[in-house]
Amino acid sequence: LSEPAAPVNTDASLKKTVEECLKGSSFKKRLSLLGSTGSIGTQTLDIVDACPDNFVVDALSAGGNAELMAEQVAKYQPKIISMETPEA
Repeated sequence: LSEPAAPVNTDASLKKTVEECLKGSSFKKRLSLLGSTGSIGTQTLDIVDACPDNFVVDALSAGGNAELMAEQVAKYQPKIISMETPEA
């Protein structure tokens, strides 16, 4: 690498790793994410944030975390959303 690596487990290291992996690629993956408010879901959306030119979020689903889901819907504007319970 021409630049030193960023400290591990930081947003900078995630972004640098993903940029290196996707260098030269020109694709747009469409995502439907189940469990978007959970640990794996939020980490997946971190990757979307790091490479917005390569991903579009078409659908999000979540359990009961309506507040975080509302933030995700506002940010990613998916075509379809689903929550576990009507109360959420």
